[in-house]
Amino acid sequence: MPKKVIHIIFNLARGGAETMLVQDVNALTEYEQMIVTLQPDNHFIAELKNPQIVCLNCPSPFDIFKAILRFKRIIKSWEPDLVHSHLILPNFVARCAVPKSIPLITTIHNSLSHDFDYKRWRIRFLDRFTYSLRKSIIIGVSKIALKEYVDFLKREPFRKYVLYTFVNEAKIKPKVVGSAEITDVRAIAVGALRPQKNFEFLLNKFASLNQREVTLDIYGEGPLRVDLQKNIDLYNLPVTLKGQTADIETLIPLYDFCISASWFEGFSLAILEMMAAKVPLLLHNIGSFKEQCGDTALYFELDKEGDFEEKFYLIKNDKKLRGNLAEAAYKRVIENFTFTIHLKKLREIYIQALSSI
Repeated sequence: MPKKVIHIIFNLARGGAETMLVQDVNALTEYEQMIVTLQPDNHFIAELKNPQIVCLNCPSPFDIFKAILRFKRIIKSWEPDLVHSHLILPNFVARCAVPKSIPLITTIHNSLSHDFDYKRWRIRFLDRFTYSLRKSIIIGVSKIALKEYVDFLKREPFRKYVLYTFVNEAKIKPKVVGSAEITDVRAIAVGALRPQKNFEFLLNKFASLNQREVTLDIYGEGPLRVDLQKNIDLYNLPVTLKGQTADIETLIPLYDFCISASWFEGFSLAILEMMAAKVPLLLHNIGSFKEQCGDTALYFELDKEGDFEEKFYLIKNDKKLRGNLAEAAYKRVIENFTFTIHLKKLREIYIQALSSI
């Protein structure tokens, strides 16, 4: 009989953590798997192959006790050999519901130092309290995310791993770099329309640059859509909110460079996809981007006057630079951050976890 694994996550809306989970689940065919969500959104119905999906219908932190009880009933009836939790609220639920006889893996997807949720004392308290309830196996999607989380807890986990987010290299066809003419340059940004992604900064910069030879398409959905669209309309910006898409891999190679001003990231899937598609990168100089890209991207400081403008015009005007950055980034992602590499390490972690109880 195959071992049973339950994955618990907030929902299956299209984001980095959710995309990673779906691809992992589809590939781990040696396990019998179930996905449990707290909220019913599911953008992956057509992509998920085998697992049973159960929604607890407990989307709010105020529902946490209800979610714990419902998850306990699922564990009792399904009898998994391993539970793997993702994101803040599901992590809390899993730690309270999963008995100590079943190994629990918790994946930390974000850098805590700038995570808006962790500015709330209740979240910090719940994390430390639930962490103390059981022996923990912690995965960080980057070295920075893992270090910051362990420093926050002030206690070493039973086991800890860095398991990088990956790009599925088979799904992306790299572009022919340096092919765009300077009079028609297209930029792309990808991410949920939430404060973390700092799209307001990009709109403000496009308004002050007052030029129209570069267009910016933003892919993603979220609660800031209405406010962002108001600013785009007010200043007649060459920016388009493209919404959510399931085939972003086919669209990325159409663009000349990518911009991200995110305040923080765990380990950005969108950036890895840009690297694999040979789309050069103009990024906010944060630790996780540096860990991902090294010297294969162009970086700017948010609070340094004129720095974004200088780097923006440099990457816009220098086609040779774009080509060099793109080729170097492609080589880096293929050597370090592919699905094949990720899946081999994940299988090793599961085997070690299953032998730990």
